[in-house]
Amino acid sequence: MMFSRFIPLLFLAPVTSACMAQTTLSPQAQLMLRGQQSATRAGQAETEEKKLTAYVTRPDGTLTTCHATPSELSAMAHSADIAHVHLTSSPLPMLDKARTEAGVQRIHNGEELARSFTGKGVVVGIVDAGFDYTHPAFRRPSDGELRIVRVWEQGTASYEGCTPPDAFGYGVEMLSADAILGAQADATVNSHGTHVAAIAAGSDTFMDGAWQGVAPDADIVLVGLDQSTATHADISNAVKYIFDYADEVDKPCVVNLSLGNHDGPHDGTSPFDRMADAMQGPGRIIVGAAGNHQKDRFHIHRSFASAEDDALRTFITYKYKVPPTATQYGGTVQLWAEGGTELEVELSAYSLFNKKDMVSVPVYPAEGVQTVKLGSYATGTLEVASGTDPENGKLNVVIQSALTSVRNNYAVALTVRPKSGGNVDIWADNTWLQLDDKDIEGFCAP
Repeated sequence: MMFSRFIPLLFLAPVTSACMAQTTLSPQAQLMLRGQQSATRAGQAETEEKKLTAYVTRPDGTLTTCHATPSELSAMAHSADIAHVHLTSSPLPMLDKARTEAGVQRIHNGEELARSFTGKGVVVGIVDAGFDYTHPAFRRPSDGELRIVRVWEQGTASYEGCTPPDAFGYGVEMLSADAILGAQADATVNSHGTHVAAIAAGSDTFMDGAWQGVAPDADIVLVGLDQSTATHADISNAVKYIFDYADEVDKPCVVNLSLGNHDGPHDGTSPFDRMADAMQGPGRIIVGAAGNHQKDRFHIHRSFASAEDDALRTFITYKYKVPPTATQYGGTVQLWAEGGTELEVELSAYSLFNKKDMVSVPVYPAEGVQTVKLGSYATGTLEVASGTDPENGKLNVVIQSALTSVRNNYAVALTVRPKSGGNVDIWADNTWLQLDDKDIEGFCAP
C-alpha cells in the first residue's frame, strides 16, 4: 500500500456516454464525474470544479489515493498507467447517542485488572468534522494545557503559518497549541466532531467528571473532513496521518470513525476496507460507529436458485416519506451481485392505484451512464451506471436519483430478474432513499 500526492497529468479528454464502455472508472465514479454529485447534496449547485480524492489502482495492483479535479480524474481513466479509479460519495456523521453502561468506570478504577487504564501514553485519533479546539474537554484538568497535539483540516485552503501535510499535499496541518487554539474550530455550523472526540477522550471535569470520556488522559489528534467533498479515500488518508504521528512518538494508537455511508459491497473488499486492514496491527486499531439505523429499511438480500425464480421487486422511496422537491432531492441505490450471476434490472413508474407498471426502462445489461426518464409520472431523471468490480468480481449497478417530483399515486419501482442462480444485495443510501413494499403483493422490503 502506498499514499502519493497527485501530480496533474494535463489530460483534458471529456467523459461521454460513448466512451464509458472502455473507461476504468467505477460506476460511482462515472456518475459523480458526470456532474450529478450535487444531486446527492441537497441540490447544491457546484460553482467551481472542486478537487476530489479517489482510490487509484495501477496495472501492477498497487493501490494509492489521488486528489484531483473531476476533469483530471476523468482523463486518468483513459491512461494506460491506470487500471481502475474508484470514487465514493461523501460519508455522513452517524453517532448521536452517548454510550451507556459500557463498564468504562470500572476500567478507570482498575477493577479486576492489574492496573487502571485511562488512556495515558496512548494516542486517540478522531476523523470527523465540527471540532471546537477550545472546548474544556480537550484540556488537562491539572494545569489547563491543551491535549490536542496535532490537527489536519483537510478542507482548509490556507491558515497563517500552516502548510499541508507533506505526505498528502492538501488542507493545512497545525502543529502547535498556539496554532490550534488560534484557529478555534474547523467549522462554525457543526459540532459532531466535538461530541465524538469528547466521548472518546474528553477530560471535562464538569459535574465531577460525569461526562468524562473513555480515555481522558490520552493525547488527541484530530482530522477535520471537508464535508462538501470528502470521500472514503480522504478518511484513509486521515487514518494514515494519525498513525504516522503515533509512529513518530512511539505510542499505541486508536482511531475512531463515527461516520460512514452505504457505498460498497459490504464484504471487506472495498478499497477503504483493504487499506484499513493493511494499516491495522499491534498497537494500531480503527473503531467505527455501528450507526443509528436500527430498523431502517435500506437493505434487501435475495438468493436466486435459478432463472425460474420470481423477480425481486421493491420500491425506491424517499426516507421519512418526504417527497423530493426542486431544491431537495438526491440519493443512491446500489445493487451488488456475486460473480457469475446473470440478471436484468429495470426501473419503472408504478401505478399504486392500477397495480401495474406504466413506464418501464431496462437499465442493465447496458454500457456507460444512462439517463432514465419516467415519462409524465415523474419530473427529473435517474442516472444509472454499471460495471464489474475488479477486486471481488461482483456486478455493481448504481442508481442515482435526480428526481424532483413523483406524481401522486405513483412510485418508482426497481425490478431484478434472475437469468441464473446467485446472490444479490440492494443497498439504499438511507439518507435520502429507502426501500419499501408499500404493502403490495409481489414487492418486498427489508
